[in-house]
Amino acid sequence: MRFAFALYNYFPYSGLARDFLRILLEAVERGHSVEVYVSAWQGERPQGINIHILNAHGITNHGRNAQFHRKFRKAISKERFDAIVGFNKMPGLDIYYGADYCYVARAKPRYGPVYRITPRYHYQHAFEHSVFHAHQDTTIFSLSPREMGVYQQHYGTPKSRFVMMPPTLDVARRLQGDYEKIRREKRKALGLNGEHLMLFIGSGFKTKGLDRVIMAMHSLPEKLKSHTRLFIVGQDNTTRTYQRQVDNYRLNDQVSFLGGRDDVPELMIAGDLLIHPAYSENTGTVILEAIISGLPVIATDVCGYAPHIDKANAGLILQSPFEQEQLNRGLVTMLTSDKRSIWRNNGLEYGKNPGLYKMPETAVSAMESWVHAHAEGDTVPGQN
Repeated sequence: MRFAFALYNYFPYSGLARDFLRILLEAVERGHSVEVYVSAWQGERPQGINIHILNAHGITNHGRNAQFHRKFRKAISKERFDAIVGFNKMPGLDIYYGADYCYVARAKPRYGPVYRITPRYHYQHAFEHSVFHAHQDTTIFSLSPREMGVYQQHYGTPKSRFVMMPPTLDVARRLQGDYEKIRREKRKALGLNGEHLMLFIGSGFKTKGLDRVIMAMHSLPEKLKSHTRLFIVGQDNTTRTYQRQVDNYRLNDQVSFLGGRDDVPELMIAGDLLIHPAYSENTGTVILEAIISGLPVIATDVCGYAPHIDKANAGLILQSPFEQEQLNRGLVTMLTSDKRSIWRNNGLEYGKNPGLYKMPETAVSAMESWVHAHAEGDTVPGQN
C-alpha cells in the first residue's frame, strides 16, 4: 500500500512526533510505501524514507500551517495514494491521528465573541470542522474516550467514524536494567544529595500548566522547599516568560530549565514526582511514561491518561474545577507521604502489561483495514 503522511512540524521532543515516527516505521516494516510531508524536520532522519520539506512562511502559526496545507494538497495531487493520513487537523484527510484536544471546546469558554472573528479562530475552527463535522467522512484514530465525547458534543461526529487506539507508550521507555543502580548513578550525575526531585516534562508549557507548577513550588513550606528541586524538561519558545516567574518568586536555586533531553527515561527513574497540572491534554503520554518508570504522578483530571494513575495506584489526580490550593496541598502530601515507595512499585508492576505498547501496530492495521474497505466499497471501519 502507498500512504501519504502529513505533519506540520517534526521535532524529536514532541509526543505527537514520536507517535508519528513509530507509526511510520511500523508501516515501512510491513512493506508499505510512505511519503512524508512536513514544513520542517528537526533531528535525525530515518533512512530510506522520502521526506518532502514544504517550506511555509508567515508571521503566525496558523498562517504558516494554512500555507503548508495548500502546498501539501498541490504536491499530492500529482501522486496516487491508497490513503492520506494526517497527524494535524486539515481538510482532505482520509485518516486523522487524533492527538489534539478539541479546539472549539477549549476556545469558546475562554474567549469572548470578538475572538471568534479573528483569523486564528477561523482557521482553527475550519480545519477542525473539516475533520470532525457529522457530514465529513474522515476516519479518526482516537486516543481518548473522554476527548471523543467532546468532539461528538460539538460536531455530532458519528461514533462509527472513530477507531479507538490503545495507549501510545513506547516500549523503549520502559525500564531496562537495574533500577536502583540507574537511579543512584543518575541522581549523583545530576548533583543531587538527598533532595526531592520533581519533574515537569513536555513542550507546550502554557497548556501543560507550568505556571501552576511554579506557583505550587513557591507555596511549599520553606524547609520542604529548600530540600526540593524542580527540573523543567522540554523545548518551548516561552521559556523566558516562565524564567521571569521563577525570578519573581526567587526560586532560582530550586528550579532548572533543562531544555529538550534525550535521557528522559533515566531522569524519570531518578525523580521522585512528576507534576502535570495541564489546562487541557488529550492524552498526556508522559503520565504513563512516568508511571511505568516508577515515578509517582500528580496530574489534573482533564488529561486523557489521568485514569491510569488510579488504575495503577501510582499518585494523585486533581479534580475539576482546578484550584491552585488543591495542587499546593497535593504537592506537599506527595513529597512527604510514606506511600511513595508503594506508588513507585505499583507503577513498575503496571508497566508489565503488554497491552500498553501496541499503538503503532494497531494504527497500521487500522490503516490497512481502511484501504481494504475503501477498495471494496464498504463502510469505513470504526466502532459501532
